[in-house]
Amino acid sequence: MLDDIRLRLTLGYVGILALILVAFGVVVVIIFRDVTVSQHDDLLSKRAQVLADAVSRGGTVEDAMGGGTVPEGSTDYAVVHLASGGTVLSRDSAARDLGLPSPGSSEAARNAARNVEPDVVTVYGPGGAARVASAPVLRSGAVA
Repeated sequence: MLDDIRLRLTLGYVGILALILVAFGVVVVIIFRDVTVSQHDDLLSKRAQVLADAVSRGGTVEDAMGGGTVPEGSTDYAVVHLASGGTVLSRDSAARDLGLPSPGSSEAARNAARNVEPDVVTVYGPGGAARVASAPVLRSGAVA
C-alpha cells in the first residue's frame, strides 16, 4: 500500500513538472516570436525608409539598391515603387512572385503617405504571407 501511494505521488509530481515545463516553453516561444517579428519589422521599416530617402533626393529605387533591386531569383524580399496615386512605377521579379502590390500592401502605402511615416503589415497573396513595409517619399516636406 505504501508503494502505491509513492507511485501516485511520484507520477503526480512528474505530471505537474511536465505541465510547468510545457507552459514555460510556450511562453518562451511566444516571447521569442514577438521579439523576432519586432526586429524584422524594424529592419524592413529602416530599409524602406533608406530607399524612400534615396528616391526623394531625385534618385531611383534601382540606384538606391546599387543598380538592381534584388539578386535574380531571390525571394527574401521584394521592392515595389508606387506613385502617390497607387500606380506601379517599378517592381522586381520577387514582387511579382509574391503578388505585390496587393490590396493590403496598397492600403499600407496609402496609410504611410497619409500619416507621413512608415507602415508595416502582413499581406496574403498567391506566394503566401508577406510582411510589407511602406515608407512615403518626401520632397520639400510633402509626400511626393
